[in-house]
Formats: sequence, C-alpha cells, structure tokens
Amino acid sequence: MRINDVREKYKVFQPKDKIQLRLPVDTSPDVIKYINKLSRRYGRNFSGEMVRRLISVLETELQINKTKRNSIIVPLPEDLTYNESKKLESEEVRTLIGQLALQLIREPAKAVRLSSEEDEGSKTDDNKSSETAPVIQNEKVLQFAQDNFLDFDDDDDD
Repeated sequence: MRINDVREKYKVFQPKDKIQLRLPVDTSPDVIKYINKLSRRYGRNFSGEMVRRLISVLETELQINKTKRNSIIVPLPEDLTYNESKKLESEEVRTLIGQLALQLIREPAKAVRLSSEEDEGSKTDDNKSSETAPVIQNEKVLQFAQDNFLDFDDDDDD
C-alpha cells in the first residue's frame, strides 16, 4: 500500500484541522450534564477548552504508554505532607524507590545494609561481602533512606 492510498482512506490531521466528535448514545447522564455545565461556563471558548482537555488526556496516555513497561504504580497514603509529596517528585527519590523495588524482586530474602561501618567490618571477616546485600554508597540516598525509611522504634514495650 502506497502513502497516497493511506491518505485517501484515512485523514492525516495537521494543526488547525477540525475534528468533529459525536457523543455516543450510551454517554451517561452525569457526563452529559457536566459537558453542558462546561459549555455554559466557557461559552464561545467551549470547543477550545474541550480540545485542551482532549489533548491533555492524549498526552497523558502517550506518556503512560512510553513508561508502562518499566513502571509500577505504588499506592501512597493520602495523608502525605507537602514536603513529603515534593520529595517523592525528585528524581533521586524515584531512583531510590526503583532500586529498592528491584532489590526486593531480585533478592527478597536479603537485607539491605545502609551503613558503611558494617561494610568495613565485613571486609575483615573472611571476605563474606559478596554474600551480603550491596551497600548504598550515595550519601544523599543514604540520608534520605535513614530519614524516611529507617525510623524503627523497638521500645514499644512501655
């Protein structure tokens, strides 16, 4: 099939082209009501607003499809503070969480050592370091893990 044949069969859209949409018969009454509310709110700019929303959904879908193979969705508690939410947005934290997830998948039974002091001690103990989990050497990652994940209190017996 040649390119001209494809163009004759399907429209190739360009910026500023019109797209006509028809609401399906089974569109829920709530959605129809919301569309009518948006129509009243935006007036003459309604179609522009609908296109903006459509493009936003499509861009999100494209992004999800690009990252779907190497991503997981992790439910988070709803009571995160603003600072905690901001920390989760940083690339370092996302990388750390990915590394922790990978470690749990590959070797779920092994503990993760976070102290370089333990590493120094294990070097003298018959070179057993190859049998233990890797040490996190990045100081920022180590500090984040200690601040956020290692706040265990065993003194619950009071």
